[in-house]
Amino acid sequence: MRHKIAALVIAFFLPGILFAQNKTETIKGIVIDNATGKPVQYANIGIEGTFLGSASNASGQFEFNVPASEKSGYLYASAVGYETVKKAVSSINSGESIVLKMEPQSYKIEDVDISAQSLVLYRILREASQKISDNYLLGPLSSQAYYRNDITENGKLIHHREAAVEISDKAGYVKETPAQEQKDINYRFMEVRTNFPVSSLADGMTQMDELLSYDIVRNSSGILNNKFLHDYDLTLDQVTQLDGDSIWVINYTLNHPDISHTGDFYVTAYKGKIYISKKNYAVVKNETWVTASNYSRQGRSFAVTGKSNLKPVEIHYNFTTSYRKKGNKYTLGFTKATRQNVWQNNQTGNKQTIVYQTYLLPSVIETVHPNMLTQREYFVNKPYNKAFWDSFNSMVQ
Repeated sequence: MRHKIAALVIAFFLPGILFAQNKTETIKGIVIDNATGKPVQYANIGIEGTFLGSASNASGQFEFNVPASEKSGYLYASAVGYETVKKAVSSINSGESIVLKMEPQSYKIEDVDISAQSLVLYRILREASQKISDNYLLGPLSSQAYYRNDITENGKLIHHREAAVEISDKAGYVKETPAQEQKDINYRFMEVRTNFPVSSLADGMTQMDELLSYDIVRNSSGILNNKFLHDYDLTLDQVTQLDGDSIWVINYTLNHPDISHTGDFYVTAYKGKIYISKKNYAVVKNETWVTASNYSRQGRSFAVTGKSNLKPVEIHYNFTTSYRKKGNKYTLGFTKATRQNVWQNNQTGNKQTIVYQTYLLPSVIETVHPNMLTQREYFVNKPYNKAFWDSFNSMVQ
């Protein structure tokens, strides 16, 4: 059951932090494709007009708590390629499991009136970049989020860490240098539980910096940097739907990958899909696949130092970011990243496969009275709070 809960935004996960003073009600259920009956993964779930929300997990399931004051509101579910579903909160009994059926909706490329020629696609990307400050939340702002990191070695789980995290952003979605981004975005771990003792510096590292860098709208490098735009080959994948709006899905491939374009010191291949609204040029989703020649435990932007008995055989990873909307402004919905590193022991010749799966799912976002942090908590070794996690376990069960 714990693994099924992994991808849930933790609006229900932080009962003592988010809504400590308010009566709450539980909304839970599953999102399915009405045509196939299959679960819709990572759909945005929320209360219309608020930043309260969740995301369905890999099985299409979701669960979160909302204040009783939102009883008159509407629950919505949205996902790229589907019509948005809405349901009155007042019609949902607290704790009752509901089924949200989403109707698939897409267009064939030959049915649309735009050309896949590169000049048109470059114009779309350039417009999306220029409208970031119009489409996304500006700072200062803060949020609380669910974080999870699982590491397996040759198929066996060796490290599991999940946490309640607080993040603050002084500037919000504006164009900044990487150095300024580093100063403006900070985070701390509020509650943590692991299946291992923190006995070394490597044990306490969380990969949070990498997760934050996958927010391509906030990140100053990459496909939305107009200076780099013509370094990519672009093709139109399809035109689909989200929240009743037509969405361009554009494939991109970086011609000469390097650290300045990708943030990865050892990158050798970099490609992805970016989803852009035809209505306002907002980026609503991004998927990226990366291959590299090596990896440093300090992070993808660092070079490997010192000697090692392990030789890199296969290094690749992918990440997905989705954005959700309140009113006319977007913010981060979730980030999911999977990395697979295959190493070979120089002495024995044995191969070792390490897989990292990491999630960051922001919940309540505060823009009126944000809690601004002054530093990043790179190393985490916090005591286990039994009362907090017992409360979480009881809700999961």
